[in-house]
Amino acid sequence: MAPFVSTIIREQWNHCVHVVVIHRLIFCVLPAKLIEEFEDVSPKEKTFMKLWNRFIKCHTVIPDSVIPGKCMDFIRLFATELFENDLRSQFLLHLFNLWDHQLVSSEHILKSLRLYDELKKSANGVH
Repeated sequence: MAPFVSTIIREQWNHCVHVVVIHRLIFCVLPAKLIEEFEDVSPKEKTFMKLWNRFIKCHTVIPDSVIPGKCMDFIRLFATELFENDLRSQFLLHLFNLWDHQLVSSEHILKSLRLYDELKKSANGVH
């Protein structure tokens, strides 16, 4: 490979890394700081919103059809944080919001809450 080609590739790579860092800053760090500025939102709601945003922004394109599965993935991935902060009610309200926008069904809401409760029981050592 010619030296100028490897230089171009390296420059493109550095540009991509720079773009990713800026993207993370704009879409992950700043929104979390903006959420803290909300005055009409409870601390639990803020915690939930930051968790959800951190999870959902990791994916580039999310079609509506995969939102139910993403909710289940979210529960599994952030179970510890959800349980420690007692965010079941906030998660349920989020599911209702998704239902209002026809992104999840009532059946999916029940499945999600069932998974949440089962994981919480197993985390607490209750069978």
